[in-house]
Amino acid sequence: DIDGTVTKTVPEKQKVEWLNTETLDPVRRGMYRVVQEGAGRHYVRIDTVKAAGKTGTAQNPHGKDHGWFVGFAPFDNPKIVVAVIVENAGSGQAAASPIAGLIIEQYIHGKIKRTALAEQIANFNPYPQRLSP
Repeated sequence: DIDGTVTKTVPEKQKVEWLNTETLDPVRRGMYRVVQEGAGRHYVRIDTVKAAGKTGTAQNPHGKDHGWFVGFAPFDNPKIVVAVIVENAGSGQAAASPIAGLIIEQYIHGKIKRTALAEQIANFNPYPQRLSP
């Protein structure tokens, strides 16, 4: 307000009618399978925590593709939601999911145990220089 007082307003919660267990459960199960069996399995799957997520690659008409990953953990009682976008880095599986996996690991365990993966990310080169034939 103009007199310097702060007024906090709480926005009204609105229920999204189509967002219910019947529609949400198949999506959650699919995201779980991405991490357990699919494109996220190499970097996001952690033996000690069930995570779920989805990788993706966004085409970029101005250059190299962007990679993304969105996910959450633990699956049964989420404590963290992660969204990672890496511009001009290629696929979400190769560029974004390793970062998301380490963020989840750090948050859940309080430290990163997969130091080799952290080193790989620190030195990530999405498009290495190719030698001429």
